[in-house]
Amino acid sequence: MKFVAFVTLLIASHLLFIGQTIAQQYEGIVIDRETNMPLSYVNIGVVGKNVGTVSDSSGYFKILLDSKYDSDTLRFSMIGYAKRNFLVSDFKASQKSVQSKIELKPEPVQLNEITILSSRSLPKILGNKPKSKLVNVGFVHNNLGHEIGSIFRNKGNELVVDSVRLNFVKCNYDRVYLRLNVYKMEGDEIENVLQKPYYLSLTRNEILNSPTFDLADQHIVVRGDFLVSVELVKDLGERGLYFYAILKDDTSPGVYRETSQGNWINMEHKSQPVGISIQAFVH
Repeated sequence: MKFVAFVTLLIASHLLFIGQTIAQQYEGIVIDRETNMPLSYVNIGVVGKNVGTVSDSSGYFKILLDSKYDSDTLRFSMIGYAKRNFLVSDFKASQKSVQSKIELKPEPVQLNEITILSSRSLPKILGNKPKSKLVNVGFVHNNLGHEIGSIFRNKGNELVVDSVRLNFVKCNYDRVYLRLNVYKMEGDEIENVLQKPYYLSLTRNEILNSPTFDLADQHIVVRGDFLVSVELVKDLGERGLYFYAILKDDTSPGVYRETSQGNWINMEHKSQPVGISIQAFVH
């Protein structure tokens, strides 16, 4: 699979070569261990691979697993719950008789301490401003769990993330449903720092008016680089949602990953970084 960007930076879909491997579909439901209630929009995927999905609003999921991943880790994760890992071969073996019921254990999220600043203190705005409508970037795929986002460089300062603004330039849908994520980046570790899932349900008009989302109650404190992304948790159909994009060496770099638990990939056009117009308001 190869990442390709056209001149207008409409990110092209990857090519899927059929016939090289055979994958079998597995399905199940994810529930809360304590309440037995289904869990919506749980991230499910093979760690570090482009194989993954998200459970639906009723907790059900379907995932294709090829035998070449048998020695890899299949992970179920959601904010507020402990991660659940399976060896892929063990998970597949458990599917032979009954549909899988995956239980996740609630795990309280530790709130960060925040320094209260003067009410006269104005937030600093990080990230890429919207510019030309001719330069834009959209989701590479329509896979559930697919994310695109922007990395914010921070040289070890302690920052409180107050809110996030998304600058979309084009939307072909009447309404979109997405999940907003904020990750801290420490070495090779990328960890979601939200205290609870943050879902966006927006009309076309709202999307195109640079919506800003208040995150103050999430108590987000970062002490290094951080990443803000939007994630597909519902099938939107064919590509039709695009951010303003920026071609610039000193931009806040854009990144994407194809599926839940996959690796992040830098967005580039002819070896030049591509930035997405996402802005963070910080103190």
